[in-house]
Amino acid sequence: IIILPEDATNKGYSFEPADEEAAAVFANGKFTDGGTYNINIVSQADNSIYTTVVFNVTVTVVAIRPGNQGIFYATTGENLFDLITPTVKVYPENATNKAFSFVVNAGDSDAIVDGVATRPGVYDITIQSDENPQVQADVTVTVNEIEAPESITVNVGESFMELLSGQIRVLPVMETFEYAYTIAPKTD
Repeated sequence: IIILPEDATNKGYSFEPADEEAAAVFANGKFTDGGTYNINIVSQADNSIYTTVVFNVTVTVVAIRPGNQGIFYATTGENLFDLITPTVKVYPENATNKAFSFVVNAGDSDAIVDGVATRPGVYDITIQSDENPQVQADVTVTVNEIEAPESITVNVGESFMELLSGQIRVLPVMETFEYAYTIAPKTD
């Protein structure tokens, strides 16, 4: 930004949101979410002609935002990248390149192989723009292991779901965890 005249005694300027939409995501000189916003550049020059000058500019903010507030739950053997990808939004909405990649903490590279969780744990994963690696978002994935018997025997009229539910363990133990039953025909 160039403030004229060159001999102005006050060359200070500030950035201010130009409307409510920008005000909702602009704090301490930074944007908190991606999109296209109108910002005013306000300059107060000390001379006899101008006192306050306002310029309106449109700012496009590139951002990656994962859904679920960046918190995910999975089980071992599940592809974490496939779990996270459908929730990710890239801003601005009219961006021409919305490609992104996942970066796994180097210390967790043996626990997450090609996106697949190989053991229980809590892992931090970074989503990074392919076009601009500085545009990132972090997610946390808690990976659990489900232990269940391979087969059970039930009597006619007995609830297999009750019997099976008592034998399923989720590691590490969580207060809530959803799982589904799949019934397959018996093969010899």
